[in-house]
Amino acid sequence: MNILGFEQAQRQQECQQKLEWLRTCLRETGAAGIRLRGTDWFAWATAGGSNTVLLTAETGVAEVLVTAQGAWILTDTIEAQRLQDEEVPSPGDVAQDIFDFSVSPWAEPAQRESFVQAVTAGGKILSDRPSRSSPEHPESTLPASLIQHKRTLLPSERDRYRYVGRLASEAMTEVLSQAKPDWSEYQLAGAGAAALWKRGLHPALTLAAGERRLPTYRHPTATQAPLG
Repeated sequence: MNILGFEQAQRQQECQQKLEWLRTCLRETGAAGIRLRGTDWFAWATAGGSNTVLLTAETGVAEVLVTAQGAWILTDTIEAQRLQDEEVPSPGDVAQDIFDFSVSPWAEPAQRESFVQAVTAGGKILSDRPSRSSPEHPESTLPASLIQHKRTLLPSERDRYRYVGRLASEAMTEVLSQAKPDWSEYQLAGAGAAALWKRGLHPALTLAAGERRLPTYRHPTATQAPLG
């Protein structure tokens, strides 16, 4: 979801806390840089920003790179402006003084890798999803200490979590109150997804079942069957 409506000073404080944890990790491991590629880790590091385009993908159109001296959003030319305006830094946004952008053509991934090697001086790199594409510069997994930080919600993260939960509850209450026995499961799933999108939530999974299929299947993907 788009989180730009949240208090920007709160986002700034959250980003700074997470950069502190990331740099502590660098000192403890002797690594030169950390690359965060997953949609979950990107959102974590940017205090709720999104690098997602394809909703079912585990990685997005940008990644976060952190060293002892700097922090960058690595992305393609075609994505940079939208991310800068709407997801990470934008005019007046708190993240503008935290993350710089390193932008390269999507058809020339070697440029991104050259930048990473330059700012890390070819040193050890940690990642949530380590790449094995370059035998000369292998990446290692993140340590358990950093993963534990991600699993422990900060107050600002709890606020966002509660907000998302409230919106999801409103969406489902609205749709289930309107549902009719002659609706198909497709109609119910579509109405539920529409209610979520209307509130800025991205439905990554939609399950729906009527009276015939609900007792039979644990994960009922929607069909043309009536709800009953």
